[in-house]
Amino acid sequence: MSTSKTDLLNHPVNFYRVRLGSMFYAGKLVRRDFDKEVVSFEFVDDEEVADILMIESEANEIAEICGGVAVKRVKPMKELSRLHLRNIKYRNEEVAGGVEL
Repeated sequence: MSTSKTDLLNHPVNFYRVRLGSMFYAGKLVRRDFDKEVVSFEFVDDEEVADILMIESEANEIAEICGGVAVKRVKPMKELSRLHLRNIKYRNEEVAGGVEL
């Protein structure tokens, strides 16, 4: 029995998102502050650009740190790929005027 490319693209995949109230975890921001590394978490109100976490324990760890909750989602592989690209595009956008608010 062979599996077609279409079957693979439509295969459902489990993944996790971290929700904090009505916001979703978009990724980590790592910066250097003098002699130490500072990590902050970015949250967005659009789940479409939120980070995709494939490992439940990683999602739970981030949720515990920020006081949020890990939520399980299921999407076909092709949709998951589209969402991943949206997150990458969002994270690589420059902030207008060079100032983060």
